[in-house]
Amino acid sequence: MYYLRKFCKYGPDNSARVTTTDPFFISWVVQIHDAWETNDKDENLISIHHEVAQYIRGDRILANTPWVDVDHVCILVNSSAKFHWFLVVFSIRKRCLYIYDSLNGYGVKHTNVVTSLVQKISRMIPLFLVANDYYALRKDIDWNTDVHYAGMPVGDPLVYGNHENIPQQRNNSTDCGLYTCAFDEYVCRGDRNISMSGLNAKNLWLRFGALLWKYGKMKFDIESVSED
Repeated sequence: MYYLRKFCKYGPDNSARVTTTDPFFISWVVQIHDAWETNDKDENLISIHHEVAQYIRGDRILANTPWVDVDHVCILVNSSAKFHWFLVVFSIRKRCLYIYDSLNGYGVKHTNVVTSLVQKISRMIPLFLVANDYYALRKDIDWNTDVHYAGMPVGDPLVYGNHENIPQQRNNSTDCGLYTCAFDEYVCRGDRNISMSGLNAKNLWLRFGALLWKYGKMKFDIESVSED
């Protein structure tokens, strides 16, 4: 996710207007959602100082971009109950969460776990956007006339749904993280229509390994450091 954020932020030919979270973002979302529910939806818990608010402002992680400057946010999600990774893409202009799951439809229990996590994201993000005064800061969208926002309270939960017909991992494989990274890269490069035949796990392992090695060697050769 760090390398993809750098690509989105500094890449020479990228106009996709995307950023990503890190693996810890979902933990902060779940933590604050559960506390909010337990405390009778206490609005005082939705603070601009909370970690979720920091992500939205472009802080907290290296090479982050403020969400006010992007159209899509790739959210890495881990289901600790299922030891499973999947991707949720927040399309800001469509006010929608798109679920990219390499085990889509893998039984009722799996679906319920995924849905529960996505619902927590759906509920918390709008509240923290309001707390950060996001809708006043974002000038390129007319919230009063936009078809996805007009007449709808900005603090209401986001809509969500599965992104259908995406590649699926092999049964009994542990490639969910690999597929999640691949889905994320598609989105970061501006392509959200992933072909069912477009991914091969073995080739992806080799490609990601080679790219990370090449990137590391390049930094070593020019004596560069991260965030230089």
